[in-house]
Amino acid sequence: MNLRFITIVLFFVSLGHVAQGRIPLAHSKTDTDRLKPSPVYDYPVFSLDPQDFYDKLDAGNSKLNTVRTAVAKQDYEGAGKALFTYFVANKGLAQKILKIGDLKKDASKKQSEAERLLKRTYSYQGVTYTFENGIDWLYNPTGRNGLELNPEWVVNTVRFRGLPKLAQAYRATGDERFAKELIYLMRDFIEKYPVPLEERPSQNNSNIPSEFDRLMYSKLSVSSRLSNTVYSLFSIIESPSLDPESFTIIMQGIYNHMLRMEKYPYLNYHNMGVADAGVLLRISLCLPEFTKSKTWTDWALERGLDQMKGVVYPDGVETELCPSYHQGVMSSFASFMVTANDAGKEVPAEFRERLKKMAEFVVNISRPDGTIPAFNEMRQRSDNGGDIRKRIRGITRTIGDTGVLQWYGSDGRQGTKPDYTSVSFDWAGYYVMRSGWAKADNYMVVKAGPYGTAHQQEDKLSFELAADGELFLIDPGFYIYNRASVWRKYYRSSLAHNTVIPNGLSQMRHGRKELYENKKSKETEWVKNKAAWTSNDKFDFLSAVYNNGYADFEYIGEKRPDTLVAFTHQRDILFVKPGLWLMIDWLGTANANENLYEALFQSEHPIAVSDNKLTVQGKKSNLHILPIRQDNKSMQTGVIKGQTEPIRRGWIYKVDQKENVPISTGTVSHKATGNTVQAYFIVPGKGTKASAYEVKTFNVEGGIGGQLIGPNGFSMTFVAQQRPGKEIAANGLKTTARLCFSDGKEKFEVK
Repeated sequence: MNLRFITIVLFFVSLGHVAQGRIPLAHSKTDTDRLKPSPVYDYPVFSLDPQDFYDKLDAGNSKLNTVRTAVAKQDYEGAGKALFTYFVANKGLAQKILKIGDLKKDASKKQSEAERLLKRTYSYQGVTYTFENGIDWLYNPTGRNGLELNPEWVVNTVRFRGLPKLAQAYRATGDERFAKELIYLMRDFIEKYPVPLEERPSQNNSNIPSEFDRLMYSKLSVSSRLSNTVYSLFSIIESPSLDPESFTIIMQGIYNHMLRMEKYPYLNYHNMGVADAGVLLRISLCLPEFTKSKTWTDWALERGLDQMKGVVYPDGVETELCPSYHQGVMSSFASFMVTANDAGKEVPAEFRERLKKMAEFVVNISRPDGTIPAFNEMRQRSDNGGDIRKRIRGITRTIGDTGVLQWYGSDGRQGTKPDYTSVSFDWAGYYVMRSGWAKADNYMVVKAGPYGTAHQQEDKLSFELAADGELFLIDPGFYIYNRASVWRKYYRSSLAHNTVIPNGLSQMRHGRKELYENKKSKETEWVKNKAAWTSNDKFDFLSAVYNNGYADFEYIGEKRPDTLVAFTHQRDILFVKPGLWLMIDWLGTANANENLYEALFQSEHPIAVSDNKLTVQGKKSNLHILPIRQDNKSMQTGVIKGQTEPIRRGWIYKVDQKENVPISTGTVSHKATGNTVQAYFIVPGKGTKASAYEVKTFNVEGGIGGQLIGPNGFSMTFVAQQRPGKEIAANGLKTTARLCFSDGKEKFEVK
């Protein structure tokens, strides 16, 4: 059945259960003290009348008869006590679903983070603030006192991300300070900001800031806060500090959050849609006492299964194409599967298989040390492997894998090591070249697919490279969510990635939704990524193209320029196993001007220039980038670090330091009129210097050719053309293929 039809039906059914109000009614109509704190803003809300709330309880649950008897007498205080008593006695189901452990009283365990939260000291993305005299829920310490604005700081607070830490500290210690703080936070929020009936109250009331709609009551904030509230409430339900009045006020806030999720569901294919369905499933199963819970459960199940079909490519990659968000969505689906199975609603085999593929993507894209490349909105870290392995261990338990996933999750101590090396993700457009699975093996991952459905960057044909146990070339990663910041635009642009920039311009796919994913339609008819990929025991080869226009990077996230500058970039990458890359950039334009083309190589290591060669100087090894000169072109190499003019280049944002830090960016460039090509050998060089390698160039009509001569008699010769079909020849090689190369013993062709 169509999900949107179900939504409309649920919405109109729910209207019969919603009474609009502007002033919250006390659960005891004679106790006016309970009206405090008052709502901060005046707007229509889901009903706060206790009668409406109690009417929504399941009439078929005989254990609630005491509650109904009190309600019939309009004894709402007595009803609240009876409801609280019932849930204390019947807490087991919710605690099982939410995986709330036994209550312990071990004061010896330090709860450092929870102790900070007790002081109301909140930290997010490097900015710390301590609230005085209560919580100001919409206060943002960023954007003032010299700090750049980060709207996500408020999101961190209003989604209750700190509450589970307090709840876990209470379960571990039994310390009532944690329970009291949780009660304060949950009550304070719902009494100051009762659940709005309208989707965007600020549009009808100039006194309400837009942050109320965008941050506090966005769909994701509602579902996140609901999940954290229910977890926290059932974590402290045995606490003597929790009184019936507080419990009932919080529980009515929970119910109204669920009504809002019903009225304004997230049905688009997106990580938010996955989260929305998962939370609704989990919480409706935790609270079967509400009449609507069964309907909500069935609806959430249907939506979650549908989301798996709509947000995950057949190769297992989530359509945002962001490794960090991929992991979040993967974990949400795993939680969804566990919850459904526990409720006797086993998910289909197709769902399980797609979840397994999602986990396999994480394994297959991982660097040799087990960490994950920092594409899109992901922080560049060298220590993320432990967290990611933990996630994969969770997936392994969920689906019962004892093979590759278990091997990765256990860091090789269990399971089965992969019997393959390089791999392609033919729908998502990720391509991984590796010589093996040891920490010192050689590795490159290339991003050559669509733009992605969210958290995108202008980074097609960019890559990361690791060798000899070191990460040599990186994606600098993300910047804080300040859309207007020139720095955020920079980090999203091609200027911050390992690709070619023509005339200092960036790729520009923003706003062109037809480029966001490989789909034939708005539904789930996937198409494979447009790229040529070959992989065998001897070599890997990738050819992919960007031809969607360029513009000044400051347009990113804003209105698209009226006219994009037309350049075409085809990047061909040959990996001769185990340790040599040949990269060829074919560059095209229809303009008659002389254009500057610069290939960028970003690294947190120093980069040296010697004899027009670049050397990335690692701690124990080096990486040599050796340009292949063309007789009719003047090829230049250089290193840029911390540049802001004439264009920004050579930066990384360090979250912990809250600042942009210069990094080395190697450049290989030349100027040309019309179509052109430039190429480079990339060689890991443990114990060798760039001077140990000689690069020769051959004239190839309609193509390019060269030879690399290295230590110990090493030699590799190639000829290549942009498209196969024409016969090209040089230095004893002749072919009509796209590329032909020889290692001095054998000749290989790439068709």
